[in-house]
Amino acid sequence: MGHLKEGRELDVSVEPRTLRGEVFDIPAVHARPDGMPRAGVVLHPDMGGLRPLFDDMARRIATYGLAVCAVEPFAAIPEDERVTIEQRIGHVKDLEDRYQLDMLSVAADLLVVEDGVSRVCVLGFCMGGYYTFKAAAADRFDAAVAFYGMLRTPDGRPTRGRPPPTSKRCGPRGPDGTTARSRSSKAPTTASSTIPSARCTAPTTRPCCGSAR
Repeated sequence: MGHLKEGRELDVSVEPRTLRGEVFDIPAVHARPDGMPRAGVVLHPDMGGLRPLFDDMARRIATYGLAVCAVEPFAAIPEDERVTIEQRIGHVKDLEDRYQLDMLSVAADLLVVEDGVSRVCVLGFCMGGYYTFKAAAADRFDAAVAFYGMLRTPDGRPTRGRPPPTSKRCGPRGPDGTTARSRSSKAPTTASSTIPSARCTAPTTRPCCGSAR
């Protein structure tokens, strides 16, 4: 995605926005083509959050005729406490699923209301992939794509919210009716945490921290 070529819709607008969440404001970037967008994409950055890398990614995705809204994942944390990656890592334990998923929902509402799209997808990177899986289980989005998102919370790491969904129903099934990822996963799957197979894509679960650009 970092090397995504531009599409045919080169007349694209990109602007910073401030969205109103349930209890706090959410810094965001809104990108859209000049014409009517075909669909919407909510973009959840990695731990580094909004920065030129994701501003440009939103712009390039928009050149494919898609409306895009990228959000700052640490919006719940005071700005002066999320300046460095080290600060952000220290605050991961303070992020609550209710508010993280509300941010994605608010971004989707923006695309529906302002851009007139009827289908909205969610795309997340690294930590954003982790929340993309949770957003898929919440049934708010028409599709979900996670790059390097964790399928379950690492042992010993606290979580404030619903258990992350596993990938039991994510990807093609084998002869025994299970997927490759579900056969390798040690985490049990419950009805409340299962991701519908037709709506979730997980290229890999390799951990990453993302570019600092």
